[in-house]
Amino acid sequence: MRLLILKSTLWAFSCLSIWLVIEYYAGKEINDYRRKLEILNRRNAGALILGSSHSFYGVLADESSGTYNMSWSSQTLDETGWIAEQVPDSIHLLVCISPFSLSTTVDDRVERWRNVLFNRTFTHISSDFHELSFLLSMGGRKTLRMAKNGFNGVGPSRIDEYGNGIRDSQVKDFKGSAQAAHKRHFVRPNHDGLKRKLIRLSRRPNTSFFTPPFHRSYQTLIANEPNWSATLSLLDSLSRNYQVNYSNYSGWDTPDSCFYDADHLNKHGQRQFSRTLLNTCTSTNTPDLDALQQR
Repeated sequence: MRLLILKSTLWAFSCLSIWLVIEYYAGKEINDYRRKLEILNRRNAGALILGSSHSFYGVLADESSGTYNMSWSSQTLDETGWIAEQVPDSIHLLVCISPFSLSTTVDDRVERWRNVLFNRTFTHISSDFHELSFLLSMGGRKTLRMAKNGFNGVGPSRIDEYGNGIRDSQVKDFKGSAQAAHKRHFVRPNHDGLKRKLIRLSRRPNTSFFTPPFHRSYQTLIANEPNWSATLSLLDSLSRNYQVNYSNYSGWDTPDSCFYDADHLNKHGQRQFSRTLLNTCTSTNTPDLDALQQR
């Protein structure tokens, strides 16, 4: 009996050790989250840019503007709102609103591994406790692939010292890229809960909202989408009725040479757009809080 217990203990310890090693290297595949946690803890940026890949690749934060890009691909409004709660009101927030911002939560997005990274780096905000583990949330095959990447090629961070993602290249088929993005972004209807999160975020002082530039091929596809129309309508209402600082750049007149694909800028477009955005979105308009609280 004692021998059986000893063997069972050794077997369990071996399995647990392998599990921990796999989890460790899977978490090292992408280290952008830990890098951004360090900046969040320092709280020494004058302004933070928050949002999805549209601002991660679309806005160029730098020392001269006193900004840091706290965006990452597929960042949800849940994550944006949590980060906003961690910084003092004196820090200006520039919040990018994407076509899927009001329809995708941490609990229903496809990229579950991003939940694990956020939960393990910042705090647990998804409802599924399994999303502290890559193996439990995604299964073995994907996790092993991530662990292999983490073991073989962790390397330096993909982001620069100001948190920016930069793309040098350009796709050849904007129409195909637009169709693929449209299919990804409009999977489910808008959530009332995310609408309330956006309104709550708009009550924060020193907070500006903007929509990013899109290529005309993508603009054409989303122009009549109810989700996007409702999102723009809400932002327009907050700006018009409650003095919330908001700028709509989705139809910004930008040549093809400034786009990486149909819904992301490349480094040339990023540089041009950032000059416009940072000049117009950093005013500190104070929203009508009493009126907002009645909504």
